[in-house]
Amino acid sequence: MLARDFQPQSHISQTLKDAELILKEAQRQNLHLPMTLTQAGLSRTAIALKGPNSDSAVIEAIRQRAASSEISR
Repeated sequence: MLARDFQPQSHISQTLKDAELILKEAQRQNLHLPMTLTQAGLSRTAIALKGPNSDSAVIEAIRQRAASSEISR
């Protein structure tokens, strides 16, 4: 990770699909799941940055989100 070597270990698209299923059921049950919302958002950003094939791309999504937060302060 430190070398930013993001060889695919698993598919982030699967993680996102699962998170979206959980969120859909949570909405139906009138539940708020902030961690799952965050996970889904990071997964979407990672897919936009690096494609759907690697969970390790989430590190880049977190870095991007952190950089955006620093700029808006």
